[in-house]
Amino acid sequence: MVDLHDAVQTLQTLRPVIVPDDDFMAVEALQQQIADTQVTRTKDLESINDKLKGLLRALEAAKISCSRPTSVPSASGHEKTINEHDSNRRSHLKAIDNAEGILTAKESELGALKEKLRGLETKDVAKEVAGGLDSSALRLEIWRAMGFEPIVDSSGRVLKIIVRTRSGDVHCIEVKEGGREVWKLAVS
Repeated sequence: MVDLHDAVQTLQTLRPVIVPDDDFMAVEALQQQIADTQVTRTKDLESINDKLKGLLRALEAAKISCSRPTSVPSASGHEKTINEHDSNRRSHLKAIDNAEGILTAKESELGALKEKLRGLETKDVAKEVAGGLDSSALRLEIWRAMGFEPIVDSSGRVLKIIVRTRSGDVHCIEVKEGGREVWKLAVS
């Protein structure tokens, strides 16, 4: 153990070397320097944290920009879309071919109808009708409309005439009897 007396003596010999004011000032300066260094380091740390946050935001933005957006299909989805469009294109081309075939058929039909129309426009219908018309049938129909019904034999000769009067009576007259009797009955 150290003797107290020796310790006091040692301290007294050291007294001229130790200046408490200087030591206090040195400690105070060190504390001030430590505080300043701490403030500087805190500012540097905040600045580094701000830069780090900016870099993290840039990293997230880069991750988002390098990834496929949701509106853009994946490679398999893109391939499926292309296949669907090709299929639609083929079906449209087939429909166009069918429509062109129908159009060609209709154009040829239209040409034939126009030719037929030109032929019909150049025909003299009245002349054809007059030339091929059997006037006997027309006369017979007129007679029937007036109330006379001829009865013919197998050779086409008129044997009797049935007369319908205006009053609704029906009379049968032989052709040998004469035409005046027929007209008298028809008007009665």
